[in-house]
Amino acid sequence: MAKDKNSMFKLIMSLGLVGLAMCFCTPRASAQDGPAAVPAGQFTNAIYSGRYVCNVSSNDQGVGTAFFTAVIKYNPNGGGGFSGTGTLKAADDAFGGSGSAFCTYTLDPTSSYAINSKGTGVETLVWDASSGNESICPLSFRDLRAIALRNRLNNNGVTIDSEVSSTNLLGQATAGRGFCQK
Repeated sequence: MAKDKNSMFKLIMSLGLVGLAMCFCTPRASAQDGPAAVPAGQFTNAIYSGRYVCNVSSNDQGVGTAFFTAVIKYNPNGGGGFSGTGTLKAADDAFGGSGSAFCTYTLDPTSSYAINSKGTGVETLVWDASSGNESICPLSFRDLRAIALRNRLNNNGVTIDSEVSSTNLLGQATAGRGFCQK
């Protein structure tokens, strides 16, 4: 019986030592694992490319003021312009309508952006009305936005999200803000 207890003790000690050795020898996960980061001062237009979806809303939420939102899908091209067809969809109450319909727009090819080395920049987005919009929807408008890229990159070396702030959201005299994600 004593021999069985001694063998069991040796087995447990051996397994414990193997487990301890594995703890010291196994690579550890850390907060640095995951998306790559842009080195300080090395942001460029090139890391802002591909398809992004943005959710933006007006800052006005007080009594008697309009609150409105929009969803945007666009494709910065990494060179200061946009490729493909960008779209914006907003409820018509942003333009004085009843809120029962939507206004849809496509991104004009003259739209542009510029990102500085710190990851901030500007976007000038020109939106043209899609056919079939209600008459309350403007034919076109220009949205001027400040943009701040987040310091996280995907495997292709482009940023995966950003924050935006607009001085004239949806071409209105109302400021707004939002975020964009890949």
